[in-house]
Amino acid sequence: MTTLFKQRLAPALGVTADLLVARANDLVKILHFVLLLGGAALILVVRLQTQRFQKWYWYDDSLSLLLRINCSTEYTNYLEKQDSGWDSRYGAKPVKGVWTYLYPVIDCLSNHMRDIDKDEMASAGVLLGLMPTIIASAGSTLVDTALLASRRPLLAFLLAMGSPSVTPLRTFQYEDVPNMLESRKTGFGVQHSSISQSSTKRAIIVIIEVALALAASVNVFHTTYMLGVGTFVSWSAHVTAHPLLWSLLTGWMHLWGSWAFRLDVEKALPPSRRKERLWSRIQYWAQDEFTPCAMQKTRTLLRYQPNSYWFLVVSWWSAVLTLFHYIYGTM
Repeated sequence: MTTLFKQRLAPALGVTADLLVARANDLVKILHFVLLLGGAALILVVRLQTQRFQKWYWYDDSLSLLLRINCSTEYTNYLEKQDSGWDSRYGAKPVKGVWTYLYPVIDCLSNHMRDIDKDEMASAGVLLGLMPTIIASAGSTLVDTALLASRRPLLAFLLAMGSPSVTPLRTFQYEDVPNMLESRKTGFGVQHSSISQSSTKRAIIVIIEVALALAASVNVFHTTYMLGVGTFVSWSAHVTAHPLLWSLLTGWMHLWGSWAFRLDVEKALPPSRRKERLWSRIQYWAQDEFTPCAMQKTRTLLRYQPNSYWFLVVSWWSAVLTLFHYIYGTM
């Protein structure tokens, strides 16, 4: 099967067998990471389901008061998962499942809310709908993150998770990396700075960078967690994890962008480093990861790779997925 895979599929795609196997391994790694994120997201969804209507995001206690006084019956039916026959009373289309005891609570709250509270909620809905656009304009692009990931992948991942919205891309539009830095000949490099190489300064800078990036990621997760618990989406009110899932999907978007970057540009490594063992690679990674880019002793040389179908497919999917992620955030 492996021989057939190499002899038939590789020539059909216009790539070498070794390159095809390498790309397949990259895809397997990404799928493993996605499964890990999916498992974590599933646990969070189950955990959040038990906290519906207990807290409200940035709101006073008026809604909780309505639940206790005006909507206690509907709320009790929701907690006990009992059908109150809400759809039959209003002549509405019969509903099934969770909606039989979730709809009555939402309907009761909206009927007893003051008009001024409804206006405030409408304004908040508009603001939350615009928020992905605002965040995307201030965040980094897929190429920016991928370029940083070529030298410091951990910091790039933390920064990506700290900015939950991704700028949408046009299909088949991928930034010219050399033009972002300098004119390309056989390769191009990022000149390292002449600032002090003191180990103490390096450690302080790295600690500050990682701490700020980690704080941004934690802030995003905490905010989206509280947003999911304290609000509900009209088209999917029974799911509390939509904001948190939206922020977690950012890592998936940047992984696709980094994969497309690797298919377009590669690091020009000396022959002695191309066949190193895993432990040596980990050592080189740790040395680069915990050293500011401007203080790294060696230059990072990048060069173009030959065009391939893999790059076209992955870059196209990067654009499509960012668009879907953008739409998901505005819903």
